[in-house]
Amino acid sequence: MIDVPLTLLKAGETFATETISLLPVVWVIGLLLCIESDLPLLRSTIWRLLRNVIVALMALFLVYVVVYAIYGSAVAVYFDDHGFTNLTLRTLSTMWVSIVLALAGVVLWIHRRSRQNS
Repeated sequence: MIDVPLTLLKAGETFATETISLLPVVWVIGLLLCIESDLPLLRSTIWRLLRNVIVALMALFLVYVVVYAIYGSAVAVYFDDHGFTNLTLRTLSTMWVSIVLALAGVVLWIHRRSRQNS
């Protein structure tokens, strides 16, 4: 009975350790696309599309992080085992740079959109 939750939490840990070097690079590119509005190599429609796709991926990543944290905490409470809490916290602490960059990208995108609409 404990195998399925442990497998899901370990899959999240594997995701965190395997993407530790790739995700921050993608998120930095997304941040640059949110900050800069005219890149010389991209037409404006391609630039906006790429920016919106990366920001959508950032938002999905943040949803994944929140769901993973809630699930890990719920499993730890259900089985009354601190090992699940430690595994969840270790996984989330591994991804802290990606989490901060994704959050900054989404907030910046929302800020720019609200400023353009007013």
